[in-house]
Amino acid sequence: MEQVWAAAGTQEGLRRWFNKTISFAPGLGGRWEMSGEHWAVAYTFGGQTTEWDPPRRIVMTWDWVPPRWPAPSLSSIELEAQDGTQVTRNITAGSA
Repeated sequence: MEQVWAAAGTQEGLRRWFNKTISFAPGLGGRWEMSGEHWAVAYTFGGQTTEWDPPRRIVMTWDWVPPRWPAPSLSSIELEAQDGTQVTRNITAGSA
């Protein structure tokens, strides 16, 4: 489970697993931001960690930078030790 947390709960892991441009400050209240291009359209997203329970759970807000949505979305990642590690990811739009 610690190896999976290293991919989901650290800047280095998130750069390898999710987006090579991400800046991520681990811990409760930590800010993150990433940018890229999708179908030739540039984007920047960012947010803040609202729940932090290593190595089991992380919840972050998501929105455009600068914000465009009425309320940020929430993204949660939960890890559970089973025969290996079970990863559950949920996104809830506009619920922060």
